[in-house]
Amino acid sequence: MLLSGEKGTGKTTLVHALASLVPGMPLVELPLNTTEDRLVGSLNVEKALSEGVREFEPGLLAAAHRGILYVDEVNLLEHHLVDLLLDVAATGVNRVEREGISYEHPARFLLVGSMNPEEGDLRPQFLDRFGLAVPVLHPGGSGL
Repeated sequence: MLLSGEKGTGKTTLVHALASLVPGMPLVELPLNTTEDRLVGSLNVEKALSEGVREFEPGLLAAAHRGILYVDEVNLLEHHLVDLLLDVAATGVNRVEREGISYEHPARFLLVGSMNPEEGDLRPQFLDRFGLAVPVLHPGGSGL
C-alpha cells in the first residue's frame, strides 16, 4: 500500500492504525538514513571481536518477516536500497553474502510506503510493488 499526500495529512498515523488492526503483526519502520547492512543484516561485530565468532546479525528485513515494513518518504529512499527491496519482495528471501558469511532467511512482508508527491516521484518499478495507492487528503481540504 502506498499513501500519498501532503505533510500533516496523517499518513504515518494511518500506518500505525493499520498495524494495530492485526495483533501480533510487527510493524518495522525503515528510516531514510538506513544503511544496506542495517536493512539486510551483517556480521555481528561485537561477537567477532570479543569471541572470534562469525555470526550473522539479522537486519530490518528479518524483523519485518510476516509483518509490515513501513517506509516513510519512500520516494526519497536511496536507489540501491530500493533495488534490494525489489529483489527481496519478488523472491520472499533475503540472501546476504559478505565478510565470509553466507546467510539467507525468509522475508515476506507487507510493504507500506508513504510519500509527499511534491518531493519527487517514485521509480516505476518500485511503484509496481504497491498493490494499492491511496491519496490522503487534509481534513476538510481539497487534497491532491
